[in-house]
Amino acid sequence: MARTARTVARSSADAALHGRHVTPGQDLRTAARIQHQLLPPSLYTGRYIDLAAKASPCRVVGGDFFDYQDTSGQFRLALGDVCGNGAPAALHAALVQGLLAIEAEGNDGASSAMTHLNRALCRRAIPGRFVTLFIGIVTPEGRLSYCNAGQCCPILVNHQSVRNLTVGGIPLGLFSNAIYEEQSLAMTPGDTLVVVSDGVTEARGRTENPNEEFGDMRVLEAVREHPEATASAVLDHLLAKLRGFARQRQQRDDATALVMRYLGEREHEVVSCQPGADSRLV
Repeated sequence: MARTARTVARSSADAALHGRHVTPGQDLRTAARIQHQLLPPSLYTGRYIDLAAKASPCRVVGGDFFDYQDTSGQFRLALGDVCGNGAPAALHAALVQGLLAIEAEGNDGASSAMTHLNRALCRRAIPGRFVTLFIGIVTPEGRLSYCNAGQCCPILVNHQSVRNLTVGGIPLGLFSNAIYEEQSLAMTPGDTLVVVSDGVTEARGRTENPNEEFGDMRVLEAVREHPEATASAVLDHLLAKLRGFARQRQQRDDATALVMRYLGEREHEVVSCQPGADSRLV
């Protein structure tokens, strides 16, 4: 919430300084800066969580976002994708981010939070617009509770298995009476959660088959190839694979990726937040 207040203050100052001579291009650049400021730092290490995330709009601004909040009793994270891209999607995404911040203060479970978000978006229904969203809540003991509202299939990876996290419901903003479910899983130290938007898995490369997509298997390979690495290293490896696959082909959709590694309970709390040198994926 404090981050949102600071962003509003900066945007008000921008308007006061440049309001008389603002071009459409300047407006978009200012909007892009504000959208970036609404995101939390790209890198985070806490007492039991190591996280890295990056977002890249296919235009100046976009409809993808990620968020997280570490409280004394739980770590909450989210990744969302608003239908469409550009300025309309960015406005809708900002609304969802604000609603998420309010829900985090209420300390609801994943499915309850998703139900409240869906009802709020349905009250402000925009024709043809919906939101896919993943919400995860992790306790210090390693209990992951999640709800997936149509988000491109997240995975939980450890040395023995891969779980597809599909429990939840339909995308948000379509039907006010939609029902959302959640699932609770036990994690062990080293387990890795990966959530991406469809701009990652559906990215196309300059291969012999121009319609071939990056796909879910390449996302999994990126995690498997670095089983002991930090969340940041896994994310960087995933993005390197994506760039190599795309080979500078024009990005067709907003793309966002989040990697979270469960560290296990540690005696001393170590918190580190870094904005990251580059928030773009490709």
